[in-house]
Amino acid sequence: MKLTNQAKGLLITTLGVLILCPDTLLVRLLDMDKWALIFYRGVMLCFCLTLATAISHGGETLKQFTKIGVPGLYIALLYTGSTLCFVTSLYYTTVANTLIIVSGSSMFAALYSRIFMAEKVPIRTLVTMVIVIASIGYIVSDSLGGGSIKGDILA
Repeated sequence: MKLTNQAKGLLITTLGVLILCPDTLLVRLLDMDKWALIFYRGVMLCFCLTLATAISHGGETLKQFTKIGVPGLYIALLYTGSTLCFVTSLYYTTVANTLIIVSGSSMFAALYSRIFMAEKVPIRTLVTMVIVIASIGYIVSDSLGGGSIKGDILA
């Protein structure tokens, strides 16, 4: 059975949510210093990516890493920043706030594709963006008095 692009996207999104939700709770349960946690997450990610590359490319693993080039380094830096913000946000705000704010990332991707790539965005997507921004604003407004706005911004 061949999956459509829409079905693949839905499957990837669902798997991402299923992986991300328990991850946030584990961060809270570990009760570790945030920098130690970030370090170990980075080490595990490096190990898993290297292992996956070695399994799929065998003897050409090193060649695959060198082919990444400068764009790959930019991606690594952006991912590092994303992970730093995500983990740190969990230390300053609630898991629920972090996950709800992170869930808006696909909306920002659509917005950036409109701004930077001049892609057409359907009206229903624009309406959804307004609703998402208003919803996130409502959630964050609750944090203004509670002191967790720093975590919400990081999320």
